Amino acid sequence: MTTTAINLPLYRVLRALNVSEPEAEAAAEAALPDLSQLATKEELRAEIAGVRADLKVEASTLRTEISGLRTEIAQTVQRQTTWLVTAVVAATGIIIATQRIAPPALPTDAVRAVVEQTVRNLQPQLPPATQPSRPVPPP
Repeated sequence: MTTTAINLPLYRVLRALNVSEPEAEAAAEAALPDLSQLATKEELRAEIAGVRADLKVEASTLRTEISGLRTEIAQTVQRQTTWLVTAVVAATGIIIATQRIAPPALPTDAVRAVVEQTVRNLQPQLPPATQPSRPVPPP
């Protein structure tokens, strides 16, 4: 008679559920774990140490890439700022040159009439010139 290892608790549960004895035995045998595939503590520690080393390498690589991106962003911002300042200075120079070269625009007759009318309307509202309390000697 050969003895086979079976998962006894599973076998009992299957028999209690009215599963036939050969089927319960086959299922209980198949449910046994393969103990040769279990890892020891030392194997787990070695695996964890390897994962930690890999993570350190990846973190270092990531830091290097982030540093490169920061440098690239700083250079791009500097180029954009230089370009923007140059464009503003050039536009200001063009505006100043245009003001010096172009003759001043003369108001049209309609504008001149409105300005004259406004001045006439404001003159009565101006206070009269005050006379000094003592005479001013002639120069």
